[in-house]
Amino acid sequence: MVTPTNSHTYAQETKNWDSSHHHLSHHSLGANESDGFAILDWQDALTRSANKPDLAAKLIIMMLDTINDEKQALTQAWDARDRSMLAQIAHRILGGSRYTGVPQLRQASQDLEDKCLLNVQHTHPCAVAMLEPYYAALITALNNLQALDLSAYPQLNYHRLSEMI
Repeated sequence: MVTPTNSHTYAQETKNWDSSHHHLSHHSLGANESDGFAILDWQDALTRSANKPDLAAKLIIMMLDTINDEKQALTQAWDARDRSMLAQIAHRILGGSRYTGVPQLRQASQDLEDKCLLNVQHTHPCAVAMLEPYYAALITALNNLQALDLSAYPQLNYHRLSEMI
């Protein structure tokens, strides 16, 4: 049953996704205005890599290299309305995001995984439809990271690393 609060939340999240999925903020940390989470946070990346800049940069580049595959897997699972597979993919993305400074992606993958695993026994199409804003937010977070201008992050030393990989 959709309560007025849930209906309002869904409408607000859908509105946020619609207004943000084509918009990439140019704040120093790449914050997306609709959710307040940075797309890329270098200080967070350093902390998560034991203050090893080369490792932090490599982990971010590795994550960037997997984005297309992850989006394709998510799309296939979504089209199949496979909650279990959506949860597994979100969990895999979440795992990688825990080692990198990507707060927006970390939050979006956590949210989708949580919602997919909530009341898993409910297989009604409505239960899957309620996942749409979380699925959309994760796709948006992946797109935002992929579209981020890495030249704003000289500490990534992007060109040197991309040639080494």
